[in-house]
Amino acid sequence: MKSNQPKHPTFLRKGKVVDITGLSPSTLERLIKQGLFPKPTYLHEKSRIPLWLDEVVYQWMRDMADQE
Repeated sequence: MKSNQPKHPTFLRKGKVVDITGLSPSTLERLIKQGLFPKPTYLHEKSRIPLWLDEVVYQWMRDMADQE
């Protein structure tokens, strides 16, 4: 049974972004540096853990699919 509750955004770590997109870690880094993939978010200034909102990653994938 489906829930009527709205989906809440989820933070994804780099490994999960790699799994979802099918990109290699090095390709992901290259695309970020080239401005072709959204930059990660860090929860606070001392954090070293890059995070992406799931909806940002899925929107990027939809945008890529629309370009083909």
